[in-house]
Amino acid sequence: GGDFIVAQERLESTFIKNIQTKRIERAQTLLLTSRLSIKEIAETVGIPNLSQFSKLFSKQTNHSPREYRETV
Repeated sequence: GGDFIVAQERLESTFIKNIQTKRIERAQTLLLTSRLSIKEIAETVGIPNLSQFSKLFSKQTNHSPREYRETV
């Protein structure tokens, strides 16, 4: 029983991380190719909490969404 639960939790964690990675990659594209606000981009990619979006974005790219838009 326990090994299955651990494996299932690891799989779910990987799945969630993969979805988050795809969302941030989409946000990177939108930051560079659209005039949407950062809040609108966060909502568009499925992370409506702006604070959470900024935290995930920074963790994945080492830039805040604003820095990314201005410097890349």
